[in-house]
Amino acid sequence: MFQFFKRPLAPAPAQHDPVEDEPMDAELAAYFARITQRRLFHADALEQTLLDAHQSAAETKLMRLHPIIRQLGGVVLDQSESSNYYLYLKQAPFRGNIFYLSHDGDSCLAFASLDAFLAAVDSAKPAGGTIEDFYPPCAPLCQDQALLSRMIGHLLDHDNDDDATVVVCIIPAMDLLDDALLERMAIHMDMFISQQVALEIEKRPTAALHRIAALCSWHVHPQAARAGERALAAVVALKESNDPCSSGSPRIR
Repeated sequence: MFQFFKRPLAPAPAQHDPVEDEPMDAELAAYFARITQRRLFHADALEQTLLDAHQSAAETKLMRLHPIIRQLGGVVLDQSESSNYYLYLKQAPFRGNIFYLSHDGDSCLAFASLDAFLAAVDSAKPAGGTIEDFYPPCAPLCQDQALLSRMIGHLLDHDNDDDATVVVCIIPAMDLLDDALLERMAIHMDMFISQQVALEIEKRPTAALHRIAALCSWHVHPQAARAGERALAAVVALKESNDPCSSGSPRIR
C-alpha cells in the first residue's frame, strides 16, 4: 500500500522592495556617514531636520508614488514643518543633483551636488537663516542636455498628469537650445508646461527665443498666454549684458 505525502509548501518569496533592496551608492552612503558624524540634524532656523540613512529609506518608501521620486530616483534627505523636501536624485541625467520638492508647486533643481547642499546647511544654521537663503545665484543646468531632451520627449509622449508634473519641474534645467522641443512644449495643451517654458525665457531671454516666446503668448489658456507675453517682452527688450547667470537659470524670488 502506497502512502502519498504532500510536499510542504515552500515559503512565498519575499516581495521585492525597490526602495529597501536597492544598494545605496557610495556618494549617498558617505553623505549619511558625514551628517551622522557631525550630528547635522537640525539644518536651519525652520527646524529643517536632516535624516539619517534609515529614516531616509523609510520616508522615501512612504513617498515612493510621487512622480518626481518615481521618475527621477529621488531619495528624501530631510523633513520640515513646511512639508517641503530636499531629494537626492539617482536617475540620469540628474544623478547626484539635489531637488527641492515643494508642496506649493515651486519645485526645482536646487543644488548641483550633495557637497553644495551641505555647504548651504553649514551657512544657514549659524546665520539663523534657511537653506533656501543660501541657494546658488543660478539654478544648476543639466550636464547632459541631449539625454534631458530625450527624457522630456518621452514624458510628453505619455501624455498624463504625473509625467507632465515632472516635465514642468525639469524645464528649468534646460539650456533652452533645443528649438524643436521648446516649440512642442510652447504649444502643449497643458498650460503649466507652456507657462514654464515662458517663465524660463523671461529669466534667460535671447533673440533666438523670440518665436518660442510668441508661441507661448498665443496659448489658449490665459495664464500661460500672460507668461508668454512677459517672455516676449523680455526678448524684445533684450540688451547686451554681462549677466553672471547667462549660463544658468537665475533665481527669481
